[in-house]
Amino acid sequence: MNVSINRAFSARDGLSLAIILLGALIVSSCTGSLSTKGRNLVEKGEYVEAIDVLNREITKNPDKKDTWRDLAFAYYKKGEFDNAIEAINNAEQTDPATHLCRGLIYEGSGNSEQAIRAFSDALSYNPPPKTRILINSHLDALIRSSLQVEMDKAVASEASIGASEIPDSTIAVVRFDGSLLAKEIAPIAAGIGEFTMVDLSKVESLRLVERLKVEILFKELAIAQSQAVDPAQAPRLGKLLGSKSVVTGKLVGAGTNRFRLDGALVNTPDATSKLTEPGEAGMVMAEILQVQKAMVFDVLEYLGVQPSDADRDSIMQTPTESVDAFLSFSKGLEFAALGMFEEAIEQFEMALEFDGGFDLAATELSEAEIAFDNQRFGSSTQSDLENSFFQDIINEGLGNGQMLTEFIDPTDILQPGENNPTGVPTKPPQIGRGRTTANVSGNIDGD
Repeated sequence: MNVSINRAFSARDGLSLAIILLGALIVSSCTGSLSTKGRNLVEKGEYVEAIDVLNREITKNPDKKDTWRDLAFAYYKKGEFDNAIEAINNAEQTDPATHLCRGLIYEGSGNSEQAIRAFSDALSYNPPPKTRILINSHLDALIRSSLQVEMDKAVASEASIGASEIPDSTIAVVRFDGSLLAKEIAPIAAGIGEFTMVDLSKVESLRLVERLKVEILFKELAIAQSQAVDPAQAPRLGKLLGSKSVVTGKLVGAGTNRFRLDGALVNTPDATSKLTEPGEAGMVMAEILQVQKAMVFDVLEYLGVQPSDADRDSIMQTPTESVDAFLSFSKGLEFAALGMFEEAIEQFEMALEFDGGFDLAATELSEAEIAFDNQRFGSSTQSDLENSFFQDIINEGLGNGQMLTEFIDPTDILQPGENNPTGVPTKPPQIGRGRTTANVSGNIDGD
């Protein structure tokens, strides 16, 4: 059914318009296609009937991508995960809802690794803002939980882990020790370690262990920062992290506001180590980067890895030219590692004030904000994502995918609350007598 409404009217508040539009949607769904009926059955929890209806629609229209997606969701709710995966693979693969549904299916079947990949794919296809918030929240918690389980298992079965079986391309960068530096510049050890990890990740032939995984292991073993640079400790860390090689570094004072950087590459299977050429620098960004990049190329040489010209150019890129931005960034990393996300956010924001083009700081700020919200309010649940998925596919029938918030935005009643971004709205509707023009067009059934 195609509906076109163009009406000017007076409203006591924005909520009246929402009710009108929802009413139109409900009326239209009563006479909708098999796809619409299938969605209605899913919403009622009648999954067997929904699957039957949606399969009948697919028999008639086997190329109808959204019906395949809806069928996958119905199978997921019924617990038939293999059928759900088969169906979702026939859905539109550029639709964020497809990948959101796939993530739910994999998580429901206990495959956290595939779920993480699917939720990440959903984010890359520009989901609606509210859905993006929910996915980010859930994904952060899922990644942390998955890595915690992995590290718990590794520690519990440490004796049976065969270091010789670890893939040669794996490498971990563990905390750099700045404990012997002056207090005001000591945090740069975290920043140099992060830059080193980022640079090594640019080499296609290497597979870097996630920093969060390293931090979880450190907490699990109660390892102090100064202990991490001990070559005798590194082989154990490498084995638990599943890393063939471990990179670490130590910074010591070399005069007023100067430091010396000593790096080390430790081989996990035989516990041998190679020291990088020492580098000395002052608190000048060009000097800091010079010694840090030199250490990276030493590590690559020891690994027997010849970076391509493109790799070399990428490694030599300058993340920031501001030493103040770098120092704030480094402090933020230290706070985040301690779970002090509010303080980390403040430092990353300060780094961006010093250098608005500091992309690494922007990335860390986003991750810290998500972690902070989850720490305060808890992460979004599978049920939250299910509701968001279902709402998004229903809203496809409003034309170009715009949600009702566009019509009642002044009231803020469908926007996240000021405190909890994944929670219910807290701002009351605004009462007034404004005149509003609503244009609703398109296929309300979404078919």
